[in-house]
Amino acid sequence: MAQYQSKQIANNEALVSADGATEVIAIIGDFTTVTGMVTGEIIEMCGLPAGYVPVDVVVAFDASAGAAFTTDCGVLSGDYGSTAVRTMGNEGFAANSAGQGAAGLVRAVKPGLAQLAPADNDRGIGLKIVGTLTTLVVGTNIRMTLLARAARNGV
Repeated sequence: MAQYQSKQIANNEALVSADGATEVIAIIGDFTTVTGMVTGEIIEMCGLPAGYVPVDVVVAFDASAGAAFTTDCGVLSGDYGSTAVRTMGNEGFAANSAGQGAAGLVRAVKPGLAQLAPADNDRGIGLKIVGTLTTLVVGTNIRMTLLARAARNGV
């Protein structure tokens, strides 16, 4: 089974950081669907810098006539940007509809993402194609905006 990465990760762009700041930062990941994607595949969309915790995630899907698939959003196992086989949770949302012939916007709906503990390593945040993949239109643009802040006093 293939795994994919956003344009930013594939191009080795440096992670955004605001060390020592308390402001929320926006981390962006873009991906365009490709031929052959199947249920169970993961797209690493953004990196969560070490010492940061998520505040929210917003995912925008292009309108794709005939597209019908569902995605989970969560934290990937292993290190950010790794091409090794990885697994993914659904801390942000689970089995959320994408496509359905109209543009869509999906936000985190589960508390697990906002309650994620900080880590000493950079982590990937991604999407996993779940459920029955009836149609995936090649060329569907997906943009994830991860809002994150530096952890303070361990949280």
